[in-house]
Amino acid sequence: MNGTTRRTLLTVLLLTPLAAHGHADLAADISDKTITNAIKNGISEHYDSISGKPLGVPDYCMSCTLALIPMLVL
Repeated sequence: MNGTTRRTLLTVLLLTPLAAHGHADLAADISDKTITNAIKNGISEHYDSISGKPLGVPDYCMSCTLALIPMLVL
């Protein structure tokens, strides 16, 4: 992926299992950081894994995914 990560989708796939297996604090921390990054840098298809800067298509379908993230760690 050329040094990038599809962090938003990966986050969604990891949050529920983390929370379900006793790592709710870690899941909440990852959730908070992911949403904070999207607020700071804008919603994008994917982000640079080091800087958090948006890469790919801006405003590309991750807005729905970001809306779901807080519900996954309840």
